[in-house]
Amino acid sequence: MHSALALWALGADTEIIQAGYEWNYELLLPRFSSPENITTENFNQHLGDDEYYSAYIDFFKEVVKKQGVTSAVEDYVFSEKANFISGLKEDEQPEMLNRMMDGIIHSMIEVGHGLEFNVPGLVAEGKSTLRQRSKIAP
Repeated sequence: MHSALALWALGADTEIIQAGYEWNYELLLPRFSSPENITTENFNQHLGDDEYYSAYIDFFKEVVKKQGVTSAVEDYVFSEKANFISGLKEDEQPEMLNRMMDGIIHSMIEVGHGLEFNVPGLVAEGKSTLRQRSKIAP
């Protein structure tokens, strides 16, 4: 979706936007069910596990719906609790900002377009992408 928004924002006509969508559509993987839902209680347990991608999308959609996009990004990317939790070992820390930096281009594009065009689902998708990124930026 973010590529279609970028093309539209740059003034592309319908034909170019459609062609871009069709090209990108072939690259998409089908969405599959996760083994369980993500909650605030198990949020950190499945970070980095691709099997939970759909569950993280559903979780972040609800967070964005309840909090709004700005508050959700602040709470789940930039806050201290989104990055370091007292009592957790170093390798268990969520480090969401580092995850965002690891996947900066894709995650930032999704979150940025979601904020710019007021598409809460795209913000949720961009933040869900973060959970699969490595905590350590290369």
